Amino acid sequence: MERIEFSRPASELSCIVGNLYESLEPPCGISGGPDDIITLFGQTHTGEHAVLRVLADRCVYIGPRDALESVLNGKCPDWGCAHGG
Repeated sequence: MERIEFSRPASELSCIVGNLYESLEPPCGISGGPDDIITLFGQTHTGEHAVLRVLADRCVYIGPRDALESVLNGKCPDWGCAHGG
């Protein structure tokens, strides 16, 4: 599990979340910070679990690097989306 901070336009976040996660689960026991707007937890498309904390100025991801990098680099599993090409 790696911690990666990144920033993307809000218009891309829905695509990133939709392509990063296969399923979402309640983030019970995962403490968010006071600046968190939303905390997402679930299984990524690589089959591992990850946390994505969305803050006003950035996102903090804790999970497998390859799952996030494939989506951020425009290699979305669903190639029909605007972000993935």
